[in-house]
Amino acid sequence: MEELMHAYSLGANFLVLRGRGAGGFIESDCLPVLEDFIPEARSFLEKQRNTSVNNPRKCFLIAGGGLATGESVARCLHLGADGVCLGTKFAATEESDLSTQEKKNIVASTEGHHFIHYNPDGTKVFSGAGAYGIYRIKSAKEVVEELVLGAISASTSRHW
Repeated sequence: MEELMHAYSLGANFLVLRGRGAGGFIESDCLPVLEDFIPEARSFLEKQRNTSVNNPRKCFLIAGGGLATGESVARCLHLGADGVCLGTKFAATEESDLSTQEKKNIVASTEGHHFIHYNPDGTKVFSGAGAYGIYRIKSAKEVVEELVLGAISASTSRHW
């Protein structure tokens, strides 16, 4: 929360909360679970907005890390995030810059199977994509449609 408060004080218009699973690190214990701190971050931002009489600016809260289903996206939005940031879920899409072989490796991975792939800029990404439900190479549009349908279904059938 200290980093969030500091970024806000510097004038940030968007704050990205990185939770467990960010960057494909599914089993990482070094980051908190998103659901545990989204409400606290939202409360802080609302308090700042309500106490800033002269300049009540909107600061958007974006959640990311370990979001693999429409339900996880819906849960973050319900808890107070304005949006979500997804990465690994799109790694094996047709539009991804990864090589065909890297995409095939992702599709072949299983939950708990981790691998390293390289971004076009040369940075390494350690990923546990099997846990994200990536079973075939498909278009980014298909991924988004699945997430949206899952979010709608979760929102109408769950009471958080």
